[in-house]
Amino acid sequence: MSEQIQTGLYDKYTVIKKNGDTSPEADYFVLRLDTDTHARAAALAYADSIRSENRNIAMDIYTKLMKYESKNPRLHPFDSPEAQLKH
Repeated sequence: MSEQIQTGLYDKYTVIKKNGDTSPEADYFVLRLDTDTHARAAALAYADSIRSENRNIAMDIYTKLMKYESKNPRLHPFDSPEAQLKH
């Protein structure tokens, strides 16, 4: 049976931390970066937002996004994750 198409947010994924320490009250939002350009735009916005607070995670996100956007650069005009951190 094929999965029924739904619009809006719904519980599609169950998130479990590798260390098993997952709070039952936690509210997670999963983004699929490989197929969804809007998810990549959201991840880029998050990296931009957090970079002054946590440059390491921002750099990791920029690096991951380069994997997808190098073929079709449309989110941010940057040459490398290091250049992005200078903006």
